[in-house]
Amino acid sequence: MTRKFTCLFVFVFLCNFLIHAQSGQPDPSFGVNGFHQVNYGQGKLKATEAFMHSSGSIIAGGSQYLSNANDNAVFSFHQNGMLNTSFGNNGVAIVRTSSDNDSVVQLQEMPNHNILVLSASRAISSGIESVLFQLLPNGSLDMSFGVNGIATWSRNTSSLMHTYPQQVAVLPDGSFLILYLAMADNYYPAIVKLLPDGSKDNSFGVNGVFVSSHTANAYLNPVSKARMHVNPDNSLLMYWMHEQGIGSPGNDSLHMEKLLPAGFRDLSFGVNGDGVMRRELISSRYSMTDGATMTDGSILIGFNQPVTSEYTNIFYYRILPDGAPFTTFGTNGLVHPTGLSGLNAMRRITPLPNGGAMVAGLVQYGSIAYMEPFFQAIKFDKEGQDHSYGYGGFVYYGGDGVQKIGGQLVQNSDNSSWLVGYSGEYPVDEPNWAISLTHLDESGNIGEYGYDNQVNNTRHNTEAQSLATQPDGKILIGGYSFRSSRRGLLLTRTLANGSTDASFGNNGFVHREIGRQEDVQAIKVLPDGKILLAGNTFSNSFVQGIYLARFNDDGSVDNSFGSGGISLSASTTNASTRSVIFQPDGKVLVGANVLGQMRVFRFLEDGSPDNTFGSSGISSCTFGLDNSMLEGLTIQPDGHILVTGTARQGINSFFGILRLLPDGSIDVSFNSTGTQTIAPYGSTNTARFSLVQPDNKIVVGGYSNTPAGQQFTVTRLNADGSIDLGFGSSGSNYISNGTLSQPNKGLLLPDGKIVMAGLSLNGSSTSFMLASFNADGSINTGFGTGGVYANVNGGDAKAILFQPAGNRLLAAGRTTSNSVTDLLLVRFMYTPGTLPITWGSFTAEKMNRSVQLKWTTLQEINTVDFLLQHSNNGQQWTNIATVTAAGHSGSARIYNFVHHHPASGNNQYRILQRDIDGASTYSQIRQIQMGAAQEGLQVFGNIVSEGTLRVQAPAGSVLIQLISSSGQIIQKIKASGRLEQIDVSRCINGFYFVVYGKEVKKIVIRN
Repeated sequence: MTRKFTCLFVFVFLCNFLIHAQSGQPDPSFGVNGFHQVNYGQGKLKATEAFMHSSGSIIAGGSQYLSNANDNAVFSFHQNGMLNTSFGNNGVAIVRTSSDNDSVVQLQEMPNHNILVLSASRAISSGIESVLFQLLPNGSLDMSFGVNGIATWSRNTSSLMHTYPQQVAVLPDGSFLILYLAMADNYYPAIVKLLPDGSKDNSFGVNGVFVSSHTANAYLNPVSKARMHVNPDNSLLMYWMHEQGIGSPGNDSLHMEKLLPAGFRDLSFGVNGDGVMRRELISSRYSMTDGATMTDGSILIGFNQPVTSEYTNIFYYRILPDGAPFTTFGTNGLVHPTGLSGLNAMRRITPLPNGGAMVAGLVQYGSIAYMEPFFQAIKFDKEGQDHSYGYGGFVYYGGDGVQKIGGQLVQNSDNSSWLVGYSGEYPVDEPNWAISLTHLDESGNIGEYGYDNQVNNTRHNTEAQSLATQPDGKILIGGYSFRSSRRGLLLTRTLANGSTDASFGNNGFVHREIGRQEDVQAIKVLPDGKILLAGNTFSNSFVQGIYLARFNDDGSVDNSFGSGGISLSASTTNASTRSVIFQPDGKVLVGANVLGQMRVFRFLEDGSPDNTFGSSGISSCTFGLDNSMLEGLTIQPDGHILVTGTARQGINSFFGILRLLPDGSIDVSFNSTGTQTIAPYGSTNTARFSLVQPDNKIVVGGYSNTPAGQQFTVTRLNADGSIDLGFGSSGSNYISNGTLSQPNKGLLLPDGKIVMAGLSLNGSSTSFMLASFNADGSINTGFGTGGVYANVNGGDAKAILFQPAGNRLLAAGRTTSNSVTDLLLVRFMYTPGTLPITWGSFTAEKMNRSVQLKWTTLQEINTVDFLLQHSNNGQQWTNIATVTAAGHSGSARIYNFVHHHPASGNNQYRILQRDIDGASTYSQIRQIQMGAAQEGLQVFGNIVSEGTLRVQAPAGSVLIQLISSSGQIIQKIKASGRLEQIDVSRCINGFYFVVYGKEVKKIVIRN
């Protein structure tokens, strides 16, 4: 029996130890092993090719433009148009094959279901090359192919440096034919054959290559587009346009050449015994746009015919593999689609199972000075244009000020289709291109999955700066994303489990550019579910200011706020926002630096300046030394405002703290002058934030030049602004990690411990860092490793938030990989420290003109004392006595105290228990009515911030009701004449009404 008890004790001890050891470590149940890493790059992203994979996924390819270069980009989508995030990296495979510019030319599924990609790759030193690579079905590069997954072909010489790929074909034996145009061959079409492993097959043609030697003349333009058709016997038909140059006496013509499987011209083809056939289709100039083999083995070829500067005609020609016209298609194989106007530029042809085809491209409408591109699609059946489709055989969509370029159509099994391309907002010279998917039903109407669904998940410098949680557990993350010299505000939302909420904004993201650069310093979820943002903005002339923006719960712009959802104030010119506080009454405090001066702005709910604050909504303040720099704002429970930052005097810098009254004027009762400056360590000190503890002491966090270098530092002030020498070591402490560490934000946890978030530097790499101190300033060694978590390369934590449900910490910022920063959200486990006391009872009883307070404890660990506090309104509390605690006790202890001659009316009491480590806990609140009883409804405190609403009303049949601002009854109880405590911890923050009969009182809940 003893052995079993011992084993059980050890097991429980180990479990308890392991649970505590998890504090400060990522929560593996959140995101991917505790991490949510995303990027919303605003580079150029284009899709020009697409096909339906046998797995049912839509595969699209094109290019991603970042850091002044294009890379090959291949995307995977589900059939509902949603990004297939299991493919590649969050839905995209990026393959860089050169140091300069790459772009996908063709996509094709291999027999083993790999994705074959033909790419044009341009390296500055070697010109354009034809590149072939394969992706596995999961989007990763097939390293068994070519050299490190890449096969390259080039006809470049020292002076002729371009080999333009046109098309790739896969033969039954797994070998490849690449059709290309090379400068070294005077841009004559040519074919190279590669073996299945990507090496050149020298048995084909001459050393693996066939180059067309069609007769050229002085009037013939270089070939710009070529295609090929592979016959069942592996013979080939190559075709392209003979485009006549200026002054030519002839017309343009279609040129065809047939090759034998061995790579030599088939001299039996054509009328002259040279393997060549030419056909003049119309008596005009025209150029080829695309060609494709249909499901019946015939070949459909598209052409553009310029007519005027505002109109381009298009036509299609269908031939058999022997070059003869497909006579049942249109007129002797030729179809001129009807109903079209504008500048038409059709692109890819997609064969259909019924022998028809669909063609994607664009049409531009307008004058030559302003031409707006629209998506356009044309449908053919086996006989010609399918006039039952759309507007008589074609559809076009656009006209909303967004440029739309169609790439290729992909047909679904239900005969609906996806028009895959790219779109972007103006200006024309700097479009913000994104992949675009438009769902079309069988008739050409917009399908159930919508129009111009944009996807831009390119990686570009993206960073988080702020956090907020919604009542449903979803998490809002605010920050910014760079695009060239522009930086737009970014708002994204995750589900409670750490996955992106695709229903929010555009696939989980809201991105907006007000001027040239924006960020999101703070987020507030409003009682009606709308989302308020505040941050910095730079105008196009780089003048900085403060903005407020409001969005609906789904991420759409709230146009009822400001102008187009944005409020800008002229009074904030040159203001650099550093801290934002959303007050319970809806007002917004913004701390900023303006041309080297500290300013605190206050705005009303509509974004206009609050002229009752400071001077016209602005409070100017200083720490009193040579220079002052604001870093943080904090509101105390009594409404006073703490301003935290850095004070400089010559080469020395100090933690700077000052206190403002609620109206914005200096509170001279704080440290006798309204300000306090401290140098915790050395001559270099920078304060970033302040935290107010339950006893009104103030913890100031930042970094100092400590004995271990520049490190996370905390110091503490008493409530009156004087230095608390009992905190840490003589009032301060630091925690070291790496060669230096700098915090950005701090948080006070319910158990009194302090958490700081920022970065540390180890060598040349920064790390996402969190550190924790106990309430008394000592290092919380149970957090992370020795009080520190620093484990994300290239990281920086900019925001931190506590989730009471489950005791979790959220930290957001950035991480860096491949020289690009990603937005990073990490959820940490947290085990609250063991509270020093187990409360028993607490009562307050009237004794003539006095009140007797009695309380019991069931257990005490390291307790020091009980601080008895009194209030008449539930908001402002006064210390009335200190009672020494037992220290250590495993049995019930009884305490009492008599408060003599309290004021008439309501008297509220609570007890703050403190232990030797600085941890503390509050008792429940008790109330006694002294003197004449007050009639009617009484609400104790119009701001409820502790999760409990305290009300009292005469006993009777009348109910006390709590009603939301929208009129919903939240709770109702029967008045008893005694103090009633209503749990409002689950209520959304905002305005509420307490109703008793005809009496109505307005309150603010701030959980």
